[in-house]
Amino acid sequence: MIRWYKDLYLGAVAKKKHYRMFTRINKKKLSIQNPYIITLPQHAGNILEVISYNMLVNDPLPKLRHEALAPTDVVAVGIGYTKDDAYEVMQKIIMEVYDHTGDFDISSFILSRDPACNKGGDESR
Repeated sequence: MIRWYKDLYLGAVAKKKHYRMFTRINKKKLSIQNPYIITLPQHAGNILEVISYNMLVNDPLPKLRHEALAPTDVVAVGIGYTKDDAYEVMQKIIMEVYDHTGDFDISSFILSRDPACNKGGDESR
């Protein structure tokens, strides 16, 4: 299940095409140009991860884990329409967290701002 952060970060291109992207995501339709989802880290040592939407849909995520979440849950904090767009969003998230907290504990920052991400949420946006 994808848990969506309430203040989802969108890339410049994703902002223009967000309605179309969320319609496809909610219907679990794949597209030629698939978006990239920025998630809280599933692997130790990472601060964020970029995952192709197609990978999320096709992979039941058995190897992705976060201590506070069930094994198949992913917390999506941002979306980029292209990989470059996703990397720009990731940079924006990292800088915002650092400016607010003085460190890079993005998981704590996000989960404190949206506790629903920790307890469960819905897949729709």
